[in-house]
Amino acid sequence: VADQEAALDKEIPIPDPARFRPAAPLQGEADAVRDAARLLSEAQKPVIVADYLGRNNEAVLSLVELADLLAMPVIDLGARLNFPNTHPLNLTGKNKELIGDADVILGLDVMDLFGALVRHDAATHSSAPAIKPGCKVIHVTVADLAARGWTTDFQELAPVDLPITASTRVFLPALIEEIRKQGKFSRSVVEERRRALAVQHDEIRARWQGELKKRWSERPISPPRLAHEVWEAIKRESWLLVAGGFRNWPSRLWDWDKPGLYLGGYGGGGLGYAPGASVGASLIHRGKGTICVNLQRDGDLLYTTSALWTAANTGVPLLTVMTNNRLYYNDVEHQEKVAIARGRPVENKLVGMQMEKPPVDFANLARSFGIFGEGPITEPDKIRPALDRALNVIKKEGRPALVDVVIQAI
Repeated sequence: VADQEAALDKEIPIPDPARFRPAAPLQGEADAVRDAARLLSEAQKPVIVADYLGRNNEAVLSLVELADLLAMPVIDLGARLNFPNTHPLNLTGKNKELIGDADVILGLDVMDLFGALVRHDAATHSSAPAIKPGCKVIHVTVADLAARGWTTDFQELAPVDLPITASTRVFLPALIEEIRKQGKFSRSVVEERRRALAVQHDEIRARWQGELKKRWSERPISPPRLAHEVWEAIKRESWLLVAGGFRNWPSRLWDWDKPGLYLGGYGGGGLGYAPGASVGASLIHRGKGTICVNLQRDGDLLYTTSALWTAANTGVPLLTVMTNNRLYYNDVEHQEKVAIARGRPVENKLVGMQMEKPPVDFANLARSFGIFGEGPITEPDKIRPALDRALNVIKKEGRPALVDVVIQAI
């Protein structure tokens, strides 16, 4: 008899889990907290750049409090939901202008700080600083403790004036307390800045809505139209975007008004991430009335189609919406830039990149795994009815659903 089949001849002791709990989160040095508070309080044009801070919901709430205290604009780089997009101090979308004009920049859990603070030319692989001379950079992160490689983890090393190794969850409350204690900021300056930034926030939101209106009837279906239709279908539900940043259109058009609504993207762009990640994230929400949404790239799903069976087998409340451009478009973009830079035929960018002869039938693929499947949908006005039918299956039958929508190349 194999060992795993043998009967136990004695009781197996269970270790006390209290003895294996994680250590307390790391706090920054007191001098670093004081220096950061002083720099931000005295700055005329401070800017906050956040990336992975949203892994912790408490940190998001603290960031809102900090931004409100000094009326500092926040740029959300999108690795998580770091700052509500409905907040008047969220100025994501004016990254270049804000970073270029800042006198103090506070980075919070930014994985590629160098990339965030430079202007990069993809064709020539060259970069130039985006910040002005004299701009002070503060970076709070614990990522340095997890270093495994000199490029794969952090890209190029960024110059930082005040590096702080700390958990943003505990650092931000300490920073807020120190800013209030020092009392070095001008309330009139802060309020004037708050009013000006709120106007810019409204302009950004209006710009995205204008883009949606402009591209409303495009064929193939435009990304903003698909993002809008998904939002209209789910906004009255308890929802969670478990995978698929979709080139930032959900963060532009949906209301991300509380922490934890978006679980992040692909990290290094790894193909095959979203199917498994979305199923795993959805497992905890079974029976809770939450609709988990996966805006699924077509090429990515082809790397992990077995996740569809797992979704069906576990009965997760998962709505998969295919953002199907029938291309490996990330490579198409890259090959076009390389072709231009090297004087090669640009039309060759599509060689080996298209999935049209034949196109993948994702709806039938889903049905073969026991998932409700519908599509391909090519007409914008047919998106919403299909989404409503899929949601009805999830809520009433307890089955995951997939809707295949054919969109423009993105």
